Amino acid sequence: MSLARTGIVSILLACSSTAIAAPTTATLADFSSEAFLIDFEDQLNGSAITTQYAGDGVVFSDGLFGNTGYGFAFGKANGDIAACNFYGTGFPDITVEFSAPTTAAGMSIITNEADDTTLEVYTLSGGLLSYSGSVFFDTQVGGGATFIGVQDSDGFDAMVIQVADYTNGAMCFDDFVFEADVDSDGDGISDGDDNCPDDANADQADSDGDGDGDACDPDDDDDGVLDGDDNCAFFFNPDQADFDADGEGDECDGDSDGDGVSNDDDLCAESALDAATNSDGCTGAQFIDTSCDAEDFSNHGGFVSCVAAAANQAADEGLIAQNEKGRFVKDAARSK
Repeated sequence: MSLARTGIVSILLACSSTAIAAPTTATLADFSSEAFLIDFEDQLNGSAITTQYAGDGVVFSDGLFGNTGYGFAFGKANGDIAACNFYGTGFPDITVEFSAPTTAAGMSIITNEADDTTLEVYTLSGGLLSYSGSVFFDTQVGGGATFIGVQDSDGFDAMVIQVADYTNGAMCFDDFVFEADVDSDGDGISDGDDNCPDDANADQADSDGDGDGDACDPDDDDDGVLDGDDNCAFFFNPDQADFDADGEGDECDGDSDGDGVSNDDDLCAESALDAATNSDGCTGAQFIDTSCDAEDFSNHGGFVSCVAAAANQAADEGLIAQNEKGRFVKDAARSK
């Protein structure tokens, strides 16, 4: 795109009567990747350009027509379309209305070489245009197209383009770009800042930190298993381990062995399924094992006596059968 300058250009921005910061010049670098670009290439030579882009959030007033004679001025092939107005005794205002508050807008523009051009940009507040400030672009007469733009973080709803100090000639612009403060899902966060622009998620939760919010991320924990098939949709667990086979993966199951004791309080986190457990979440065998450690005894006999006492307690609590006590004692005696 050629940015050689032409005309004397200014942009005026109007907002509500509330005191706000004055608008500032916008360059192409001020527009994000979310900005919408209209290049008019889908229009016909001589066709009026008005409501064709309403679906994109922009409506142009009468006065603009597609023209194939100025494409070269915008660095395009001759025959490509630009939006033009050919004026004689007067240049009609061109109003651009935005369907959503717009924080920046601009275009690449060229005028007849003899013209001095002024562009006035207003915001529409409550159906009325109210003036708040101006941005001027001082340019030299002659040459190719130049980009002009304006930005205002408070947003504006309409822009009026005027050509003043004119002689008979033409004004054409192309590559009309605008940054709309659109909130497609109505969650109070603009689409450009919303990690799920089409799914309401005011909290912007993003469990895996990949930039896609949980409300629209098909794999919220980024473990390679889609949420619909993931037994822990918000916890990284590519192996999908589920010790108690209850449909909740071990990474997110508060009672991973299904013994009725939460993991935080469970002294025996992987008790045998369907086995009797005590209040600490331990089966009889686990209770005996955690109660008696051979390394804690100076002689083997003391260890065997501990196992015998623990086996008796386990049997009394219903954790093992009475006839199983002897097996645990024998195993302890043979372990020397």
